[in-house]
Amino acid sequence: MAESPFLTDESVAFLDFISQAKAPKLAEQSPQLAREASEKFSAFLKGDYDYKSSDQVLVTDLAIPVQGVSVPVRTFVPKIRTTRTLLVYFHGGGWALNSASSPHFSAVCSLLAKDGGFSIASVDYSLAPECKFPGPVLECVECTKWLLSAENRVSLGLPFNIEAVGVCGDSSGGNIAAVTVHELKKMRITDLKFQVLIYPATNLHAAFPSHEKFAQGYFLTREKMDWTVSQYLSSKSDKDDPRASPLFYKDFSSLPPCLVLAGDCDPLVDESVAYAKKMLDAGNLVQCVVEKGLIHAYFTYLRFFPKASAASRIKIIDFVKEHSV
Repeated sequence: MAESPFLTDESVAFLDFISQAKAPKLAEQSPQLAREASEKFSAFLKGDYDYKSSDQVLVTDLAIPVQGVSVPVRTFVPKIRTTRTLLVYFHGGGWALNSASSPHFSAVCSLLAKDGGFSIASVDYSLAPECKFPGPVLECVECTKWLLSAENRVSLGLPFNIEAVGVCGDSSGGNIAAVTVHELKKMRITDLKFQVLIYPATNLHAAFPSHEKFAQGYFLTREKMDWTVSQYLSSKSDKDDPRASPLFYKDFSSLPPCLVLAGDCDPLVDESVAYAKKMLDAGNLVQCVVEKGLIHAYFTYLRFFPKASAASRIKIIDFVKEHSV
């Protein structure tokens, strides 16, 4: 793709790479083949950071017993903890791709834990289409509820003296994080101290101007979005359910402080900003940062966006520490 005045050098280089790679379209692949390709790409996306050999972060694969099943969780505990915080992370991938153990997500979580000095539990929720809506998000709600118990955290091998728990997710994971906050509130569980939503999907009708403006040529195409939503939902009417489209929740009062991050060349930018505005209008503490010239997935694609991802990690770490007291 040719250089553009409103794209960063990192965005341009990545889009050039994608245009030359000529990967098969998602719509032409089965979910299984798409996952296999995604995992191979993930190993490349993580860049040079080797989370497996890092002596600064202990990475452990465990499981949480919820609703009669064991949900895998990958934990990241830094050698040097500077804050008694647990961040519950939900990975992106359109509810159908990736996992908590995907290399680029593990690398991002490890870096956050190392640089932030707090522990992370990345939930490996069930994927669509095998597990349709609302299955994956309900798993995440229950896992977060379970992790809010100090006794449960200790049984999982997490530090005993955690004093603050918050949620974080990117893209579809940001959607899950937002829904988790609302669903726990409906259960009268108000223990979450913060939420971090990274270019979250908040309205699956995808009818904002940015969806049209960036429908082609900016990595997350309309075709990709339609494919992932079709894997996740059983019917079009599911788009109206606030557990699928959290922008449709009616009560936005008394939510935990929130940091929203988005790129201004991402089709999801308008719905991310709309969600931030709705929280702010309801009297919540909200920081919304729209990064100039960045596209979807910049936060986790470390090989292509080292500067942008590092800058966002600093913002997240600062926000988490500020709201962990």
